Amino acid sequence: MRFNPPESSLAIGGRTLGLDSDGDVAFVSHAHSDHTSFLRKRHTVLASEATLDLIVARGGRRHEPAEVKFDGAKISLHEAGHVLGARQVAAEFDGRKFVYTGDFNASASLTCPAAEAVACDELLVECTFGSPEWVFDDRFKQYAEIADWVKRQKEQGNAVLFGCYSLGKAQEIVAVLNEYLGEAPVVSGTVESVCNVYKRHGVKLDFVSGTSAEAERAYNGAFTAIVPSGSLSFETTLAISERYRRPVRTAIATGWALRNSFAGVDAAFPLSDHSDYNALKKFVEATGARKVWCTYGFAEEFAAELRREGVDAFAVSEESMQKQLVEYAGDGVV
Repeated sequence: MRFNPPESSLAIGGRTLGLDSDGDVAFVSHAHSDHTSFLRKRHTVLASEATLDLIVARGGRRHEPAEVKFDGAKISLHEAGHVLGARQVAAEFDGRKFVYTGDFNASASLTCPAAEAVACDELLVECTFGSPEWVFDDRFKQYAEIADWVKRQKEQGNAVLFGCYSLGKAQEIVAVLNEYLGEAPVVSGTVESVCNVYKRHGVKLDFVSGTSAEAERAYNGAFTAIVPSGSLSFETTLAISERYRRPVRTAIATGWALRNSFAGVDAAFPLSDHSDYNALKKFVEATGARKVWCTYGFAEEFAAELRREGVDAFAVSEESMQKQLVEYAGDGVV
């Protein structure tokens, strides 16, 4: 069994398991487009049922779950947190275990359980926030701050447009408004389609369809609508304000708000569905992995920190791989 960084695949015997990429079998960790864009043809797909449903809800092709067999290997899926249906994949072969996390969140949220730290020998880990300056406040404290801000806007008679990723963050904000304010926000388009998949898979969400008579009634008051982040603009806000004759306030929720400002919105909350730096370190330690491959985000910084602590760690990128394989090449690296 060997991990092939350039192809992002795992060679097991004479076959390959693609890790959010092409392979004899393509493992799809979750339904965000940056992890599904390679699915332009029919593949043998390994993914959770929820992920397959979400791909369709977001306009993708229906892929039927495949029976996956690699001679002499045991393949298993494990909770990744992050969004509905997100999974890690573990492969055991010839007495060794390899785990790929995909995008993951080691902290539980209102809509997802925490990622499972799977004991393994070798780990390919997502490091979006793998640098010490990226440490978030307690998630439920952030929920309370979001709810308090929305409540104050409503008390002032303002409508609220909350911009979120249509898969994951949008449903989490719906759950926050349900839980903390007893409010069912208006959703439409892809956000509504994804919310419906969440409900089918047992996540309790209360929302109003943007095409319903109930939504038309809501628009007569200080309503809250959840929209894709990309649809927030000055022109959209102005048009809604003029149409419904009330001030409109805008907000977004993204982990990048911790250290970045966002023009054109009234509030930005640093809420992420990825693990922060501290959670990443604890997660890697809990797996017991002796070799760690780091990918995405601050991969090089996180790999360097792990090496300083005595872990055999490498960042996965074409440029960094060439440098590190010369400097740190050891038994079984290639």
